[in-house]
Amino acid sequence: MTDEQIKDRIRDIIAAVTGIDRSRITDTASFTDDLKLDSLSQLEIVVTADEEFALRLPNEDLKGLDNLEETMALIRRHLKASGAEGGAA
Repeated sequence: MTDEQIKDRIRDIIAAVTGIDRSRITDTASFTDDLKLDSLSQLEIVVTADEEFALRLPNEDLKGLDNLEETMALIRRHLKASGAEGGAA
């Protein structure tokens, strides 16, 4: 799975959870400042991403996560570490 495919899946998750148009969810748009996501929405996004990519992202890795690019990098790292490069089908 490419970085762009991961970002597309995350973008879909954010749009589904929040109702925000995909076009507003850019690589560097701040979840809190630009997209105005509250902590509950962010938690729901993480839980959904865990399920989508068959991962368990540790809470300590989530601190400070504030945009699509950072989220993709975190998921990429965990996919490589778990040997699940393909992620969920």
